[in-house]
Amino acid sequence: TFDLDCTLGEVEARLDPADFVRVHRAHMVNLAHVVSIRRYDDRRLSVRLDDGSTLVTSRRGSQTLREMGA
Repeated sequence: TFDLDCTLGEVEARLDPADFVRVHRAHMVNLAHVVSIRRYDDRRLSVRLDDGSTLVTSRRGSQTLREMGA
């Protein structure tokens, strides 16, 4: 978790989309640290990171990950 003086959208615009994906309006993930992606419910996914944390993606974030083949 980081405190920033800019919006997540501004951070997202600076990051390489091949490495970082916005999975929720409040969360971006570095794909290099994703351990697993599982179905959370009918429309959303759960992403587990190598530090043990788990994030539930938004419907849009889930769709983005599915389109990437994740």
